Amino acid sequence: MVDLNVIALVQARMSSSRLPGKVLMPLGEATVIEGVLTRLQRSQNVDKVMLVTSHEQSDDLLAETVREAGFPVFREV
Repeated sequence: MVDLNVIALVQARMSSSRLPGKVLMPLGEATVIEGVLTRLQRSQNVDKVMLVTSHEQSDDLLAETVREAGFPVFREV
């Protein structure tokens, strides 16, 4: 049996046309994105959880918030 590493990539950005900034809105005691990442991290089938977002300035706060929560961030070009 092959031991695979499973990485869950969550794509998010701040520039939604219908509800900008929704990923950083509070949901309970955390933000929406922190809730999503934390729940994925609890999965027994996922080894690593990472946020993927753009290099746009509007996504700087998102990337900073997720890093401060302890998750890695990849910023697309």
